[in-house]
Amino acid sequence: MRILATGDLHGDIDLVNSLISFVANNPVDVLLLCGDIFCDAYYDSKIVLRLKSLNVRIYFVPGNHESIINYELLKDNGFKSLHGSFAICDDVGLFGCGFGEVGFYRLSNEEMKNILISSNSKLEKNLSKRIMVTHIHPKGSNIEKFSSIVKGSSAITEAIFLLKPDYLFCSHVHEAKGYEEIMGQTKVVNVSKCFKLFNI
Repeated sequence: MRILATGDLHGDIDLVNSLISFVANNPVDVLLLCGDIFCDAYYDSKIVLRLKSLNVRIYFVPGNHESIINYELLKDNGFKSLHGSFAICDDVGLFGCGFGEVGFYRLSNEEMKNILISSNSKLEKNLSKRIMVTHIHPKGSNIEKFSSIVKGSSAITEAIFLLKPDYLFCSHVHEAKGYEEIMGQTKVVNVSKCFKLFNI
């Protein structure tokens, strides 16, 4: 299965059009959106329609720029939320937690950790891979070193070592776009403002 992950589109129609072109030229089964699809809670129906035109399964978590209203509107338009939820694509399990400690809808570290544990617990045990999807990056990661302003989440770090997902896709730190690292048994990938395609 070919999974394309991206994040921090921030309502940039040019970036969305680049994404459309990328999918047109690369076989993709699943698109993962790691939050901040919009900018400052501004809902852009043009972007939603462009993304819906893709013939792929779309899953997302909300970012710190998503309001609760926008989050619900995305779900109403057929985008499948992984926030506190899960999905199984072939034999790959997806689970996640969106929002963060900053933004329009804030979650504490304890809330984020509990959401990740709960959503992971609903997955079958015999899956070939498990992918955790967040907007915020893990505290203590190399990704965190790219910005002195944008802090990581200790809840996500705890979840990495407790749940041991095969992958974590996150965004949030624009300066670290495309950066990959290993934490414990997990490959952590920052997909901010870039397109990362994985054959999983």
